[in-house]
Amino acid sequence: MMGRIYFILAIMMLSVTAFGQTITDVDAFQDGNIIVVQYSIDGAGYSPSNGPLSVVPSFSVDGGKSFTVLKSISGDLKNLSAGRGYRIRWRVLDDYVEFVQNHVIFKVEFAGRPVASSKGDVYYRRGQECEMNKKYADAITYYRLAAQNGNKKAEERIKALQLYFW
Repeated sequence: MMGRIYFILAIMMLSVTAFGQTITDVDAFQDGNIIVVQYSIDGAGYSPSNGPLSVVPSFSVDGGKSFTVLKSISGDLKNLSAGRGYRIRWRVLDDYVEFVQNHVIFKVEFAGRPVASSKGDVYYRRGQECEMNKKYADAITYYRLAAQNGNKKAEERIKALQLYFW
């Protein structure tokens, strides 16, 4: 019996910063029994002398509270530089007999490089971007992640948005 993949991509795009580079435009879609995760690496501050970049993709089904590293993957993972249109292919049924989830969050992080700022700060900046683009529900989600990761200002923004819009 073939395993089944059922999931609704309520994908939240997460960005991570390292040595001036930022992973952006994280998105995912299903292609048959494969889940394709796309992303870009912003070139601001990139220098080939820093060496090639590597990434580690992961997913969350609990709103970003915990992440599981993708295992059965191939694609653009190592020897990367600044650029757009990178893809990772996850053979999800090699890891799970069935993958039935309503909300999946995918994250792509740099491997082996120290993060320039804490995750809380990264999530807070992402929340600010959503707020500026009038995506208030997304902003609150990012601010919650920021608060869980130690950003003290995030709770204030959540309260302000909830009071203002609800």
